[in-house]
This record gives sequence, C-alpha cells and structure tokens, in this order.
Amino acid sequence: MVLHIKREGTEIAIFTVISVLLYQSGFLIFVFCVPLQLLFFKQGNRAFFISTGLFILSVILWGFFKTRGVADSETRWMILSLDAGLPVLFFLGLAAVNNRIFPFKSRLYSLLSAAAGFALLSLPVLFLVRNSEGIVGFLENQILQSMRVFFQISLPSPGEGEGGSEQIATIIALIKEGFFRNYVFVFFLILTGNYRAGMLISARTKGESWKGLWEFHLDDRFVWPFLISWAGVLAGIYLDLGFFQYLVWNVGLITLFLFGIQGIGIIQFITLKYGITPRLKMLGMFLVVILLMVPKLNMLIYVGIPVLGVTELWIKYRVIERSKDR
Repeated sequence: MVLHIKREGTEIAIFTVISVLLYQSGFLIFVFCVPLQLLFFKQGNRAFFISTGLFILSVILWGFFKTRGVADSETRWMILSLDAGLPVLFFLGLAAVNNRIFPFKSRLYSLLSAAAGFALLSLPVLFLVRNSEGIVGFLENQILQSMRVFFQISLPSPGEGEGGSEQIATIIALIKEGFFRNYVFVFFLILTGNYRAGMLISARTKGESWKGLWEFHLDDRFVWPFLISWAGVLAGIYLDLGFFQYLVWNVGLITLFLFGIQGIGIIQFITLKYGITPRLKMLGMFLVVILLMVPKLNMLIYVGIPVLGVTELWIKYRVIERSKDR
C-alpha cells in the first residue's frame, strides 16, 4: 500500500512537471495534455485531478511572475485568468470524455460534445475580453510584437500616423476574423490529438493493440453537417451572415477534418489490402509532403483526401473487410 502511494505520488510529480514544461514551452504547447491523459490511464481519476490542480497552481504562480511588469490590475487579472483558464477547459474536456459524462458510447461523439461545451463556456470569456480595453490593447500589442519577431517584418507603431494606424487595424481585424472562424476547431483538434496520443502510448506500454485509422468510419449522417456548413461558408462570401459565419466555419473545418481522417483510413486500408511495399509507401508520403509545400497544388491534399472520405457514402471501399469480420 505504501509503495503504491509512493509510486502514485512520484508519477503525479513527474507527469505534472512534464505537462507544465510543455505548456510553457510555446512550441510544444499543443501536446501539454498528453502526460496527464497518460497519468489517467496509469493511475485513474484521483491522480489525474491532483495533477490537474498542481498544474493550474504552477501556471498561476508562473503567471504572477511573468506579469509582474503589468501595471494595470484589471489587465493583469485577465491575463492570469486566460493563462490558467485555457488548460482548465482542456482538462475538463478530457475528464468528461474519460468518465463518459456524455450519453454516448462513441468516443468521437463525446469529443464533439466536449468541443460544443467549450464553445458555450468560451462565449462569456470572449465577451469579457472584447469589452476590456486594457486586455484588448495588451493582446494587440503582443500580436504585433510576435509578428515583428517571427516573420521579420516591419510594422508601424500605433502612433506613427493615420496610415500606420489603419494598417495595424486591418492586420488585427484579419487575425480576429481568423481566430473566431477556427478556434473551436483548434480546440477539438488539440483535445482529440492529446486523447488519442495518451491512449496509444498507454496501450503500447501495456502491450495492448489499438485500432488503426483504417478502421475509422464515420456515420453517414455526418455528411449533412458537412454539406450544410460548407454551403454556409460559400454563402458567406456573398452575404453578411454575422455571428453565424463563425459557426459554419468551425463546423465545416471539424467535419472536413473528420472526413479527411476517414480518407486517410481508406488509403491505409488499400495499402494493407494490396500489400503495398514500405518503399512505395515512403514514396507516396514523400510526394504528399512535396504537394503540401506547393501553393494551389496543396489543395489537392487538403480537399482531395476529405472528398475521398465523403465518397465512401456511395463507394464502400472497406465493406468486404467489414463483412469478413462479422
């Protein structure tokens, strides 16, 4: 019993530290939930929630140190809330999926429900941020500084005349528009990726098998949100849809991603079915990477693979294999 408690405490400490480092690294922030998800599979809910609490405490303490130069108390409070609130939403999403809080047998539906919950919870936060001049000014300044550093471009400062202010306002407006169009999709993508990575690592450490993408199959009903959302995106080019445009963009990107995964699954199934050699697989992957780097041609990948997934509604590529399993 004592040894078990010591082992649990050690693993909580190790996985919490790794998760905090990933979150603060910037570059690897997209996988910061993986250690805690792996901890859940190793030690269960108790360890997961203890680690989550330690993680949030660490982020808040680091946030106080990081924002010590911010004079305005309201702005500092908002920064700390955003810095700690974002991982809380991801951990809540993982906890909901892990404990099957949503009334679905499918993990995919649970992940989609978590994304919908995130969208609802984020609305009051976005409202507060939008109406706080201090936090908006701080975020805009951070965006401009990041663009100067990472893209090595010269941008005018807010005080450099009317032309400079208009250029800055245009850049900020484009960034805001892009953020609202895909922020729920990005949450879903990160949550799903971290959940999947944690499951795979846990299964491999236990010597268990896990379903590959060639077994991933969407319900045919997913084609309706796919078609309706992208019809809305096209309509938004000619009409002012207001807030509705953000809904159709996020739903459209999520369904595009899911049908893309189905398309990849079809390709993997075909390579397995016909015994494609590793050399040909590597050549195919190399060609895909080349295409992704070529403007306009990369749309063949971004659109072609999801469309392949959609075509399984009519062409049952994997129906023979599934009938054998039955």
